[in-house]
Amino acid sequence: MLKFEKYSVGIIDDNPIVINGLCNYFQTCTQLKVVFAVANEAMLLEQLKQEKPDFLITDVVLKGSHGIELFNKMAT
Repeated sequence: MLKFEKYSVGIIDDNPIVINGLCNYFQTCTQLKVVFAVANEAMLLEQLKQEKPDFLITDVVLKGSHGIELFNKMAT
């Protein structure tokens, strides 16, 4: 029997409805587990000190920052 690895997912979005919807959807996926869901850049950078998700789902336009710029900050 094949064993499938469970992948971790982090979510950043400033819309709580989007976060809630994504979290609910991923609960139905047996191979994905949401390890954090945050609403802003500061919260994301703090969470990344504790968790290193396999995938990160990000809103491109966030209040006070730009989702694509976050990737540059995470790389440094």
